[in-house]
Amino acid sequence: MAEADSDKPDPDVGLVRAGSGVPVSNPGGTARTMVAGSHSLYPMLFVGAPEEWGDWYTHEGEEFIHVIAGSILVEVADKGTFELQPGDTLYYPGGVAHRWRGVRGYGAETARLLFVQESRSR
Repeated sequence: MAEADSDKPDPDVGLVRAGSGVPVSNPGGTARTMVAGSHSLYPMLFVGAPEEWGDWYTHEGEEFIHVIAGSILVEVADKGTFELQPGDTLYYPGGVAHRWRGVRGYGAETARLLFVQESRSR
């Protein structure tokens, strides 16, 4: 099997090595993109979660969350508040106001979350 030449950027195939990626704002810890370039989907890895509710977010496209570890609360305007635990997923339109925070508690595991946003601007 031939190995791809990593020095030549390819618009169709993107490789982001572990620990790299563009930093993303996360007031409760760290976050980074998991894809480089302009694509239809933007997966992001969040480690840690805000302890309090923050601002509401809206954006184009749809959003998907998968909880790898820990637990979070996600509030989706006019739809409810959802507690997500490891293995749970949540999918919603980005145009609906939403926000999230970690679940507090003694011994609470650090949240590790995969967020995937759809880009409609491509």
